[in-house]
Amino acid sequence: MTLSGLFYTGIFALIIYALWRHMGIGQKALILAHQHTKKNGVKLLDQSVHLKSLKICRSHSSLISIERLYEFEFSTRGDQRYKGSVIFIGNVAKNIELEAFVVDDEFM
Repeated sequence: MTLSGLFYTGIFALIIYALWRHMGIGQKALILAHQHTKKNGVKLLDQSVHLKSLKICRSHSSLISIERLYEFEFSTRGDQRYKGSVIFIGNVAKNIELEAFVVDDEFM
């Protein structure tokens, strides 16, 4: 194997590793969204989160990190959709938010 072949193999391996790690963080976002909505007494809709944005930022543990914003939808009774979000910096969840929603006392 030539030096250039070894270089391209290394680059390919790094790309595969980055994609694998990115998918793992997406799964963590889904689990956190499910737990957070359940804790707040609402239902996660579509059982999914989607990536809204990627940014390069600084973190406490490293000079450069990737900030990922995942969004999801939830509902109180099933008739109205509300938005929520999970923010990851690196592989650490920094913030989980739910949009303000109406609580119906007769269903509680």
